[in-house]
Amino acid sequence: LSFDDYWWFENLRVTTTTADGFRADTGAVFINCECDNSSGTAGRSALETDAAYSVFVNCAASSTAGNGFAQGGFSFAVGCYAHDCGQAGFTALSATTDHHRHVDCVADTCVTGFDFSGASLNGTQIINCVAYNSTTGINLGSSESMVLNTALDTYTTGITASASSLSFLIDYCNFTGGGTDVTNVAKGAHCTAAASGFTDSAGGDFSLTA
Repeated sequence: LSFDDYWWFENLRVTTTTADGFRADTGAVFINCECDNSSGTAGRSALETDAAYSVFVNCAASSTAGNGFAQGGFSFAVGCYAHDCGQAGFTALSATTDHHRHVDCVADTCVTGFDFSGASLNGTQIINCVAYNSTTGINLGSSESMVLNTALDTYTTGITASASSLSFLIDYCNFTGGGTDVTNVAKGAHCTAAASGFTDSAGGDFSLTA
């Protein structure tokens, strides 16, 4: 399914093997939609917006060999769940730049949970999110970024960037079950290393126990 600008989609589920999965362009809005891309070809996305100003709300995506959510510039995702992705759960397309915001999102069992390494971006924000069971939890690339109140659990590298001299704010995050917490970024004074306390992370339940 491929659409042009300013389409709204609600309460749809799509299964696919195509290159762009379920795609729309500028100003697209997806609410309570799900797409599973079972192709074995690398780089194929599930939910994709090729242009700017897209919004994903309460959506889910998986891609066997590719990216769950592939987003254009100035995009926003809230309450979304990416799982079982051969590349990234959430990624910024290299052809677009700036201002990707993720709030209350979960990347579960993706090679990279959140990947912004494809372009030089400004204003990337990851807030109240979870990256679980990944090789790299968050790859900020050369993005000027803010990561707050986010849980990194079971990873080889928690958060990485391509250069340490860039502007990053990483604080109130929890790092647990991993190898290297950060590379080329510094953890803020309020970061912790406690058990995450998820109800059943292996089963996909990231609610918190009492």
